[in-house]
Formats: sequence, structure tokens, C-alpha cells
Amino acid sequence: LDDATISLIKSVVFKKNIHTLWFEMHYMYRNHLEGFAQVFSPTMVKFRCGIETFDVSLRDSWKKGIPHVVSVSDVARYFQGVCLLCGTKGESHEHILKDIELAKKYFEYASINLFNKNSTTIEQDLQLQKWFIEEIYPQIKDDPQLEILINNTDLGVG
Repeated sequence: LDDATISLIKSVVFKKNIHTLWFEMHYMYRNHLEGFAQVFSPTMVKFRCGIETFDVSLRDSWKKGIPHVVSVSDVARYFQGVCLLCGTKGESHEHILKDIELAKKYFEYASINLFNKNSTTIEQDLQLQKWFIEEIYPQIKDDPQLEILINNTDLGVG
């Protein structure tokens, strides 16, 4: 973010007396999070990482730019939340359930995004998405630790 954007965010945070502010950052910025958070002091700043999946081979195929050696606990050392992606070809029921389990175990917060077709080469698995919406979503939709995004505009952007 440029200085003008940071300044604008700061002014809104202080004007509205926001006590907790979340930012999504790529894992490569993990060593800069503490300094960035200090800019907004005394507001508590928390970070989430768009890891998409804890499955290294799938993450690599999506070209997430996160090294193979990065484990769930490595991510949790720096980030309080994660964004997960589900409903793509190459995933399985077990894979999605394991990602959710790990997210709940290691992180304060997780956003689970159902994949929406876009310009990348990643493909939707409509059957997997149907299973998620019909069987998993009803079980987890009220979990305060999880945010479920069925449509890519559910965050209010896009």
C-alpha cells in the first residue's frame, strides 16, 4: 500500500475508533508484519494469509509462491488467520475437510472461499462445490471462527 492509502486507512481507523484491523498479506511479507502493525498503534492489527490450501502440491499447481517447506505451524507463527480455497479440480472431500480442520486448530480465523471461475487455468469442480454447499456449509455456517464465501462478492468487493 502506498503512503496515501495507509494514511487514509489510519484516519478512518482512528475516527471510527476501530479496535481491531485485519489485513491480508502474502506469506513473503511475514517479516514485515510487526512493523506494519505498529503504524496503526494502539489499534490491534491482525493478519491473514491467502494460503488457499495446506496441501503443498495443490498450492504449487496454483502458483501461490509459498515455498514447499512452509508448514501450517510456520504460517501460524506470523498470521492469525488464513484464506482457504475449495471447490476446484484436483481436490477431494478429505482434502477440504483436512484444510478446515487445520485452519481451526492453528488459526483464530479462517475464510473459506468457494472457487468462482475466473481467468486462471484453475477449474471448478461443480460436484465438489455442490457437496460442500449441501453437506459441509450447513455444519459450519454458524462457526464464529469461520467465514464462508460462496460468491466472490460476499466480502462486499468484486
